Amino acid sequence: MRTPARSFDDIARAYRRPDLDAVAAEARALAGAVTGAATAADAIAAVSQWNALRSRVDTAYNIAAVRYEQDTRDPARKAEQAFWDETAPLRRELDVVYARALLDCPHRDALAGHFGPQLLRLKQCAAVTFAPEIRDALAEEARLTSRYQELMSEPGVDFRGQKLSLSGIARYFADADRDTRLAAQRARDAFLAARAGDLDGIYDRLVALRDHMGRALGYDGFTPLGYKLMSRADYGPDEVAVFRDALRDAVVPLVADLRRAQARRLGVEPLLFHDEPVFDVRGNPRPRGDARAIVAAARRMYDELHPDVGAFFAMMDDCGLLDLELRDGKAPGGFCTNFADYGVPFVFANFNGTDHDVAVVTHECGHAFQCWSARDQPLIEYAFPTYEAAEVHSMAMEFLTYPWMELFFGDDADRYRRIHVETEIAMLPYMAAVDHFQHEIYADPSLSPPQRNARWLDMEARYLPYRDYGGLLPYLGQGTIWQRQGHIYQVPFYYIDYALAFVCAAQVWMRAERDRDAALRDYVAMCEVGGSVSFTEMLEAGRLRSPFDPEVLRDVTGFIRSYLGL
Repeated sequence: MRTPARSFDDIARAYRRPDLDAVAAEARALAGAVTGAATAADAIAAVSQWNALRSRVDTAYNIAAVRYEQDTRDPARKAEQAFWDETAPLRRELDVVYARALLDCPHRDALAGHFGPQLLRLKQCAAVTFAPEIRDALAEEARLTSRYQELMSEPGVDFRGQKLSLSGIARYFADADRDTRLAAQRARDAFLAARAGDLDGIYDRLVALRDHMGRALGYDGFTPLGYKLMSRADYGPDEVAVFRDALRDAVVPLVADLRRAQARRLGVEPLLFHDEPVFDVRGNPRPRGDARAIVAAARRMYDELHPDVGAFFAMMDDCGLLDLELRDGKAPGGFCTNFADYGVPFVFANFNGTDHDVAVVTHECGHAFQCWSARDQPLIEYAFPTYEAAEVHSMAMEFLTYPWMELFFGDDADRYRRIHVETEIAMLPYMAAVDHFQHEIYADPSLSPPQRNARWLDMEARYLPYRDYGGLLPYLGQGTIWQRQGHIYQVPFYYIDYALAFVCAAQVWMRAERDRDAALRDYVAMCEVGGSVSFTEMLEAGRLRSPFDPEVLRDVTGFIRSYLGL
C-alpha cells in the first residue's frame, strides 16, 4: 500500500528491517494460493497480495541500500547492508518460488490477460535462477560486491596534498592543463595499484562463484544464467556479438576520426589516454554555480520542457529525493532507485564541478521520470523496464534537454553539446569492449589476473585501437582500467545495454530535430508503459527502430557525422 511522505528524511526514519522469516512464510503461502487458485479472480488476488509484499520488502531494501551508499563508512549502515547481503539468497529463492508458481498456475492465460504477457516472460527468466545448492554462493557474492563498493569509495587518492575519492579526482581529468590531467590520472593509477590484490582477489572469487552457480543450475557456465538474470527475453549472446561487430565497423572509424581532430585541437601528437577526456585547449566547460544553482536551472528547464516533467522534478527537489553533492565516504557513481511503497523514485549522484554534473542530472532524472510516470502500473516488476530499455529514457533525456544548456553553460552551451555528442559516441566502443571482455572471462573462468588483463588489452586493440597510455600509467597500462567499472563486479553483463539504448535515444534526438512535440509525446508514452512490455514492444510504443538493425546504426552515425560537420 502506497504511503505518502513529505521527504526522504521521513522515508528513512520510517525504515524498519522486515522480519524475513515472516515474509518467507507469507510468500510461500501466496505461492500456494497462486497454484491452487480455484478461479482466475483468486489467482489475480493472490498476485496482487504478492505484489504488496514484494513492494514492502523492496522498499526497505532500497532505503537501506541508499543509506549505505550515502556513507559507506558508517558502522550502523554497514551492518544493515550486511543483513541484506546475507539474506540475498532467501530473497532470490522467494522470487523463484513465486515465478514457478505463476508458471504453474492453472489460470496463466487469465493472469496474462489481466497483467499483460510481460509478467510471465519475466518469470520464465527468473524461474531458472535459483536452487538450494547456490544459496551460500549468493550470500558470498553479495558480500564481495559490497566490499568492492566500500573499497572504491575510500577517499584515498593522493593528489597535490589532498585525499580525494575516485569521484573527487575525476574533476581534474578534463583540466585544461595537460600536466594536471596526467597528475590526476597518475593519482588514480596509484590508488588502484595499491588495491590491486583486493581488486584481483574479489573478482577471482566472483567469477568462480558465478561459474559455480551457472553450472549448479544446469548451464554451461555463467553466461546463460547472466542473461536470465538480466531478463533478456528478446535476444541472446549471438545477437549481442553481431551488434558489437556492427559497432566496431560503423563507430570505431568515426571515433578514430574524432580522436585525430581532438589531437589537432589540443596540439598534441600522439593523443594519450590522459588527453581523451578534454575537448580543446580551453578545457571542458564547467556549469555555472554550485549544486543548488544547477538544480534551480534544472527546475526551470524541466518546467519548459514539459509540464509533467516540471512538476515531477519540483516534487523530487522539494522532497529531498535528490542526493547530488560529493561527500567523503559516499559511494562513487550515480543511480536511480525506487521506493515503491511511497510511490517515488530517488536519484543519487556525485557532482564534482564538471560538465558531467549536467549529464548526470539529465540522465538519472530520465530514469526517475520514467519510474514516476509508471507509478500507476499494477505490479512492482513494471516500475522499471529491463535494463537496456531503461537506459533509453535516461539517454534520451540528455538529448531532449539540449535546447536548455545555455541555462547551465551560458556562451559555452554549443561547446557542451558538441562535447557531449563526441563523448557519448566515443563511449560506444568502450561499451562493446566491456561486454566482449565479460563474455571472454566467463567462457574461461580459470584465467589468472595477468591473463584477464591481457584479454582486456586484446579488447582495446579491437575496439579502442587509438588508445595510447604512452607508458605513463604503469598500472592502467597493464590492462586494468576495467577494474574501475563497477558493473563488471556488481552487475555482470549490464553494460552493452547503454550502447543499445544510445542507438534508440539518438533516434529520439533525430525525431526531436524534425518534430519536437511528436518526439516528446512518444517519449512520455514510452515512460508510461514502464516495464509492462518487452524491449522491442517499448520501442514500438515510442515509434523507434531496433538497434539490432545495422541500417539503424548507419543512420545514427550518419546523423552524428552531419551534426558534427564531419
